Amino acid sequence: MLWSTVPMVVATMTLNRPDSMNSLSVELKEALVAAVRDLAADESVRAVVVTGAGRAFCVGQICVSTKRCSIRVTRVRCAP
Repeated sequence: MLWSTVPMVVATMTLNRPDSMNSLSVELKEALVAAVRDLAADESVRAVVVTGAGRAFCVGQICVSTKRCSIRVTRVRCAP
């Protein structure tokens, strides 16, 4: 059995457009890609959990968008 002595991080990304049930706008997709790139560059991140704010994870893509949006990223350290 192998054990890691490197501290692990579980990152949580929350789609934060609950008013539209986290529909994927251009802005949200750009924020999602940027967040994934940032997390990929962090060698301590071992897992990423993607959630949605409000009552829906994500209802899909919308065709037209003018609303700004955000993704909240949190990191939780786990004991090895």
